[in-house]
Amino acid sequence: MPEPPVPFVGRDGEVARLAEQLSFGRSPVSRSKVVVLHGPPGVGKSALAAEVARAVAGSRGRRVHWISVGDTPSAETAILRLLAEHAAPRREIVEAALMDDREFSERLRRQCAENIRGSVIVLDDVGPEYGLSLVQALGPGLNQVIITSRHESRCGDANAYLHAVRPLDAQDALQLVKHLSRAEPEDGIRSAENEFVSAAQGLPALLRIAGLILRPPFTPPRLAVNTTAALVALAWDRLDVAEKDLLQRLAVWGPGGPFTLRSVEALLWENGRQAEAQRILDGLARYGLVHEVREGAFSLPSPLVDAVLPLMSGYELSRLKGRVRTDLLAAARDAAWDTAGLHDRATGFWHLRAEKRAGIGYAGIGTAPAPVSAITMRGVEEPYPHDVLDHRFVSVDASEVYVRGSGRAGAHSDHLRPESAHLLLSLADHSR
Repeated sequence: MPEPPVPFVGRDGEVARLAEQLSFGRSPVSRSKVVVLHGPPGVGKSALAAEVARAVAGSRGRRVHWISVGDTPSAETAILRLLAEHAAPRREIVEAALMDDREFSERLRRQCAENIRGSVIVLDDVGPEYGLSLVQALGPGLNQVIITSRHESRCGDANAYLHAVRPLDAQDALQLVKHLSRAEPEDGIRSAENEFVSAAQGLPALLRIAGLILRPPFTPPRLAVNTTAALVALAWDRLDVAEKDLLQRLAVWGPGGPFTLRSVEALLWENGRQAEAQRILDGLARYGLVHEVREGAFSLPSPLVDAVLPLMSGYELSRLKGRVRTDLLAAARDAAWDTAGLHDRATGFWHLRAEKRAGIGYAGIGTAPAPVSAITMRGVEEPYPHDVLDHRFVSVDASEVYVRGSGRAGAHSDHLRPESAHLLLSLADHSR
């Protein structure tokens, strides 16, 4: 869950009302255990959701389950992640995945009803096509669910409480800017504060940029700053070449959810600046162009994407999209996870014939340009710790699973085995 923004202003009354709306117990019929926070990008929906979730969970000391739905390809993906966080048995899910779509959906609903109860769940950045299906899958009244969305969606059909998140008023906006700027109340600063607050239009993401630009030593701009684009351009002019390049790449990539330092390293693959990733990222954070939402995880405020992309011509934008796609693929190919079975003789034979050495499917990774994490394939109910998979090269010995004379032996490609599916799902869980 994102760390609370400092300061968190102008929303205390909303937090109290929404927490009361979600309260368990003998509540009036008008109260709902699903709240939808909707509003334009950058208005502060996620920050408000985090504060409401803390207020609701804090009274009972419960964990908050936060899922960034914007970076998932389907509602089922978000549900699978929630089931994993609730330690739901994986075997039934893996077996259901081999059945038809209808049976798979029914199994997921049953698993949700059995394993996800009494939880505080935040579904962040939900598209209009996912909201209702997610609420229905989680079951009516079993959990306290907070949804953020740019649209009202159809969650009202599931008795959800719809709450429009508005921009901060002028007084709260000015308070936020003053707190972040740490500037003395001089005439020049006061004039710029009012101008920047007006340009930010009450959006907290832009107000934070305004406050950080105003930190001493501050030089008043030569041109008027009366639009959001002009405010972002003012921060843009303070960046060096590498920082501008990364900001453009992040805007083109549009991760949709939190990203990490490793994501930034992948984006910088082409120009070999991976070692500078932290410095460049810190440069963007200095002016609020990226936010550290929790330790090691960052986000790019949505209004920045809309402001940065027009800074490029159509040709430059198209060219950069191609470069970003190439860099991400190159970074992905530079990491490898493989499964190996000692009885997978066919692969081993042909590798020995063609390359004069054992193949991956036969003996696992041999030499590699980085340390290899060598582990044993686990049963479906035995989890894979994060630290055994978080390596560029992971070699999984599947000899105990793929044994001679017992069905398929292609350890390197048989994703139909429950154990192989468990390994792939665990890798996906940790990758997110």
